[in-house]
Amino acid sequence: TDALQAASRMTPVDRGRAQLTLRSQVEAMRALLDDLLDVSRLRFGRLALNKHEVTLRSVVDGALDTAHALIDRRRHTLTVRLPDEEIRLEVDPTRMGQVLSNLLINAAKYTDEGGRIELRASVQDDRCRIEVADNGKGLDEAARRSMFEMFWRASEVDIGSAQGMGIGLAVARSVVQMHDGTITAESAGPGKGTTVVI
Repeated sequence: TDALQAASRMTPVDRGRAQLTLRSQVEAMRALLDDLLDVSRLRFGRLALNKHEVTLRSVVDGALDTAHALIDRRRHTLTVRLPDEEIRLEVDPTRMGQVLSNLLINAAKYTDEGGRIELRASVQDDRCRIEVADNGKGLDEAARRSMFEMFWRASEVDIGSAQGMGIGLAVARSVVQMHDGTITAESAGPGKGTTVVI
């Protein structure tokens, strides 16, 4: 009630800022709850996939819709490189979109403002390879090996960044494995960016 009364006395500019903040907080809470529910489903073997044939472009577009606000807010340059021909995948588009948006959001969070992010894909021997690369904080070898473990967070990476609970990448790994795929990270070291490969 107090918040609603205060809103009635705000200027239009302040009201707009408050709405953006509220929307951002609600989205963060929704994402956190979704991640926690996914952890529970994975733990009890109840995370089901709804696989069907979709285009790679549609999965990527869905992920970009989720991640673009943070990428724009941090003023990153995003490049998307997909094959010219239409690529059709047999996947759960919601879950694979979740994986890609998680990777894009992480790249945006752990790359200094004005950085570069690239999503690129290729096909070889009926397998699709998707990479999300950034020129951000990078990883040391221990972090690179551990980053897909549940609840893992590297304090040196999290400094100055929006901290997560260490759930998203673990869920991403499980979803990719359920699609008979692999997910790995490559980095030349701290300060030298990261590339995550599906």
